[in-house]
Amino acid sequence: MSASSGELRQGTSRIPLLIIVWGITLLVSGLGEFIFRVTSSSTPAWLFWAKEIILLVVLGISFFISLLKPLRKYLVVLILLLAAYRLVSLAYGLPVWQERFGQMAWLVGTASIRILVVVISFIMMGALLLMGLHRKDFFFTKGKLDAPADGVRWLGLKPGTPWTKIAPLFTLIVFLVLLVFLVFTTKVPLHLAATSLLWLPMFVFIAGINSFGEELGIRAPMLATIHPVIGKNQAMLLTAAYFGLLHLDSWPAGAIWALETGFLAWILAKSMLETRGSLWAWLIHLILDIPVYAFMAMQSLK
Repeated sequence: MSASSGELRQGTSRIPLLIIVWGITLLVSGLGEFIFRVTSSSTPAWLFWAKEIILLVVLGISFFISLLKPLRKYLVVLILLLAAYRLVSLAYGLPVWQERFGQMAWLVGTASIRILVVVISFIMMGALLLMGLHRKDFFFTKGKLDAPADGVRWLGLKPGTPWTKIAPLFTLIVFLVLLVFLVFTTKVPLHLAATSLLWLPMFVFIAGINSFGEELGIRAPMLATIHPVIGKNQAMLLTAAYFGLLHLDSWPAGAIWALETGFLAWILAKSMLETRGSLWAWLIHLILDIPVYAFMAMQSLK
């Protein structure tokens, strides 16, 4: 199904389908964990299973209700994503893992978890291949780097602007804004900056594998399976919301951080869909992750 066919899924089925897609995605996002942590200071163990059961039930119903049929691959992706990251969380808590990595330097522990994220990305790509998608369908290609972008009036982005111009300019602006944000929100003693710079190659490595894992393991599978169903604009918003909510209760500044990561996710989804590849998304994500990991490292040195 082409991009335009998803965008033009007209008639009485479009609005109910959008409501269902958004409802399911928000239900299995990080929103539930955030609500429980705010109201009861802990996340119940049954929440993960509740999410998986809901997804499995909807998947089963899709074989009887034609409206839900186009969502099957997307539902499978969500089921696998939840299960994979649950396993990562459990692995990190195992005594054997903590003995090997938990008490070691921050960099080693962080790198070990990010490597698991890369493993997840290959599992997700393997699942997509088994579902009949091709490598280009889930953006496992560099894409057309100079592809023209659709205009975005509120960003001042003119229609037809090539991504070779957008990507470097956007990365530079957001990098500087992010740097200022981190300085003022983390309150990390800047005298540690010189020490942390010695770890710069490691920051680049961690940022590289993390961005690869998240772009090819989360964003690409979601976009590849939902974009043909609900169209480009809704798919960009949906994946941005999902990614932002994952960061709602995380370092360094909760809701503000969620908004920033959500906006970044929207831009990266736009780059994937318009270039039909993931190279720009990976490079932008990598560069913007470097200061994040640098400041996290400085936090660990305080």
